[in-house]
Amino acid sequence: MKLFNCLSKKTQAALREIGECWRLEEGKKHIRIFVNDSLAAAAPKNVRGDGEGDRRAELNVVSQIRRAARGAASSRRTSITSAT
Repeated sequence: MKLFNCLSKKTQAALREIGECWRLEEGKKHIRIFVNDSLAAAAPKNVRGDGEGDRRAELNVVSQIRRAARGAASSRRTSITSAT
């Protein structure tokens, strides 16, 4: 719960929304967020994102969590498209 409380309120809400299929791991500077045993996002420990700091980074983390929960993240990374 200590790591969960370090996350922004929007990130906490996104994790509550997807249920119990996630876990948090502590790194040196970031909190790693795993969804369905796959790394979904990494959020900085020192920035809460509740009105101060980088709002875009916070929104990106929330989007990455939601994308991983619906299973779209792995298919996006593995699909190979031609560059031409």
